[in-house]
Amino acid sequence: MKRILSVADSIENTRYSVQRCVNTYSDYNVESMIAVPQFTGEDADEQTDIGEVLDYCFSQEKFDAIFIGMIREASAVNTVSSKLMKYDHSAVVAELSIISPEGKILISHDTYDAVVGSLMQNVHFLTINLYEAELLSGIECHGPADARQAAETICEKFHCVVFIEGCRKTGGRDLFVLGGKAKWFDGTASHSPTSKKNFTAAVACELASGKAIFEAVTAARLYCGIASGVEDEADLTVQYVPASEETPKAVHMPERNVIPDEPDESAAVPAESEPIIAPVSSLVSPAKSIRDAVRNLEPKPSRIKFESGISIPSNGILARELAKSSKLTAVTSNIETPEPAPEEPEPAKTSLDDMFERLRRLSEM
Repeated sequence: MKRILSVADSIENTRYSVQRCVNTYSDYNVESMIAVPQFTGEDADEQTDIGEVLDYCFSQEKFDAIFIGMIREASAVNTVSSKLMKYDHSAVVAELSIISPEGKILISHDTYDAVVGSLMQNVHFLTINLYEAELLSGIECHGPADARQAAETICEKFHCVVFIEGCRKTGGRDLFVLGGKAKWFDGTASHSPTSKKNFTAAVACELASGKAIFEAVTAARLYCGIASGVEDEADLTVQYVPASEETPKAVHMPERNVIPDEPDESAAVPAESEPIIAPVSSLVSPAKSIRDAVRNLEPKPSRIKFESGISIPSNGILARELAKSSKLTAVTSNIETPEPAPEEPEPAKTSLDDMFERLRRLSEM
């Protein structure tokens, strides 16, 4: 039986309850271990020593995939990251829940810095919404073209596969991006807070069964009741395989075709020769293939770096807006613009501050 480790906070009776992952694992008939750093019930919060929990989990089992959900405390994020670096493990899929689909920021600045500074270095497949795509890429997304540019930027920055859940701005379509290659899916795999299924956990189950990444995503969407129609066909025959200690993370291109049987020929991209990395055996995570693939992107514009380590394109909308401000400070729910202090320049806002400001502007429109 396949085994999956799930690490996430649980907020009772919400979309962020781990019960949705438990239901999904049960449907797939996989053996799961659930590590919950913080549980929020109706009365109070309960916290665990997540480091001790993960030490126990990794000492007891060898996992075929790992799911990471929302973790609200920066210390817990750093602990999870350190344990992932310490132990050999398989593919990591993440649905970090930094911003809700409704536009509510769910974590603190410290936690955000821990996510982008350490946790994302261990993530191979990332599910995000369009707000989170804007935050992680620094690109304001007004339509499908912006969404694709944001996804490609995130791929390049964190060397992972990106899946953006569809919304009104994407025409209700999901976006899958691996390096410079993308696929638009008809319909969206995102689901309501009352759903008993978790799409990203389903992807973890499909990867654990040995499916290639694109096959896993397509199957997970079908599990969530979403049609499998796709656009912008491209060769995405990338599969997770074990790697040796000498080559800690690697994938290869399988011989079988993972593209749907009847692709839209008008949208097909001519096949190109791809390098083949021979599989070798070990329990180490196979992300290097994914990371190698995304390095083939076209050169990007120079970037402006922020305190958190996040950067944005120097020729983008956010950079132009930031250049207009004489003083850049943190933004709270009770916005009061401070008086400028030209005599002593202040450090630039973090990307999370920028998102606070953008969401505030959107709420006033």
